[in-house]
Amino acid sequence: MWFSKNKCAIPLLSRFTKKYMILCACWFAPEKPKMTTFLKPTMMALDKIYRQGIVVKVSPTETATVRGLLMMAVMDLPAKAKALVMKQFNGMYGCNECGDSGKNPDGSNNSLHRIWPYTADMTMRSHRSIIENVRETLSRSNPGNAVMGIMGASVFLRYHALDMSNSFPVDWMHAVLLGVAKTMLELWFSPQTYGEPFNISKSIPDLNKQLLALKVPDCISHRPRSITEKHHWKASEFRSWLLYYSMPLLHDVLPAEYVAHYFLLVSAIWTLASDDITTADLTTAGLRLDAFCKSFEELYGERRQTMNIHKLRHLQMYVEMYGPVWTTSLFGFESMNGHLKRMVHGTRFIVTQITFTKSMSWGLQRVAAAMENIHERKGVVKLAQRLTSVAERPNSTRLCSGLYLLGNPIDRHVHEEHLEAVRTAVGHVDNTIKYPYFHRIELNGQAIYSREYGREKTRNSRTVEFEVDGAVHFGEVVTFCNIGTTHLAVLQDLLPIATPLIDCSVVQNLTIKVALQRPLSEKVFEVRRGDTYRAVPITSLRRKCVFMSTGVRTYIGRFPNVVEKD
Repeated sequence: MWFSKNKCAIPLLSRFTKKYMILCACWFAPEKPKMTTFLKPTMMALDKIYRQGIVVKVSPTETATVRGLLMMAVMDLPAKAKALVMKQFNGMYGCNECGDSGKNPDGSNNSLHRIWPYTADMTMRSHRSIIENVRETLSRSNPGNAVMGIMGASVFLRYHALDMSNSFPVDWMHAVLLGVAKTMLELWFSPQTYGEPFNISKSIPDLNKQLLALKVPDCISHRPRSITEKHHWKASEFRSWLLYYSMPLLHDVLPAEYVAHYFLLVSAIWTLASDDITTADLTTAGLRLDAFCKSFEELYGERRQTMNIHKLRHLQMYVEMYGPVWTTSLFGFESMNGHLKRMVHGTRFIVTQITFTKSMSWGLQRVAAAMENIHERKGVVKLAQRLTSVAERPNSTRLCSGLYLLGNPIDRHVHEEHLEAVRTAVGHVDNTIKYPYFHRIELNGQAIYSREYGREKTRNSRTVEFEVDGAVHFGEVVTFCNIGTTHLAVLQDLLPIATPLIDCSVVQNLTIKVALQRPLSEKVFEVRRGDTYRAVPITSLRRKCVFMSTGVRTYIGRFPNVVEKD
């Protein structure tokens, strides 16, 4: 996969932070730039770095040549069309991955709306075919006439190492979350689809009540907002809706055939966003996305098959090439827009303000790093670290590598309800002795709270998945304690219910049924609270989960990864 193959030394959790993002170019004008002009200096510089490299001094007597390789360029659909000099998503042959032409829903050639019905056989573009299309376009008397959707030579052709057919991955933030997930919500709840079998707008009040009652972990920055506010949702809110909230809430509201169809999308995207994807899982996810697209027309009609739905069929290829969808996501880069806005403090000389502030930011990071080695005053170092966004753990105690105690411990006896569980974990426990108890920890960058903390009113950061003897379990953290030299988490089990979320026996559509019969681990599932407690080493906790109660049933949603942030 991309990370291991290229031996990237930047830690996963740091790759999308501003410290490791380089602002290459900035455009300030009323209109958008012409990409062949705007990107030309950047592409020429990158091509030079690839061909000639940069000579660096590795020792007083030795130098080495370091070369860099541009692997991909990620953009949303409008920007991609401009950069590749292609037709847009509403034009014939507007897909940069394949030769699917799409069609106009009314049969004419003048409609601005274009649909992309499912085709069994897709002819994928190749680098050679794209070069031939470019040459044919440029050789015509009227170069504006497109050949297979290509209207001219892209500036990326200046970078000779780039394969034009597969170096522009689908951005799941725009295509899946702000595209497909948003489209599905419009279909289900829009007044324009009232009367359709899939329209459930009458259930909005009940769904809003359940959605607003959810207590999500603090790693989900935006608490759930009502469905009536969906037009104001951010991409991260659509991600939480798609991967966690939607299946428990829609399970008993949406007709069974439509729930099963939607589950194909949820399970496949969760898998492609995971940090642990097997070859079998990748194949199954690709087949489920293909089945979702194939059966979409039968359930929702031909006119609603957008380019974003068509793009789902290309996701598997990019995950196979570059890794999970979060490795090619624009989430981190979009968050930098807010960072750039904060650099502007007046209406004049905008570009100068951004350039100066960005240069100061880079310089300050070097100064802050140097201060640690020259024994500068503690207050000065602390200020420099705060200005460079270096995370600080207030009132924390390091217990071991990656594990910190947050707050002050309290000495007390082991609770009678937990005594058996603690003895099972560590052996003999003298209940006449008081042991240190604490309510919060930080484990590998995740803040995990306990039920005894008591100050979590609108959040739930205490539901976790943990590992015992190689098996994954789920539970709610009741408390943390130190017994001798062992750091323990006392949990109450949350036991998965064997009943599957989707009953294939009620599904009539053969395409959906066959796709669901391929095994894929559950991502969202129903649980019940166990009657017993167990104590496990804190280091066996893997990650937090989303605990969801709909009143009648209780569900857990697993996080596919802990890398991608809002």
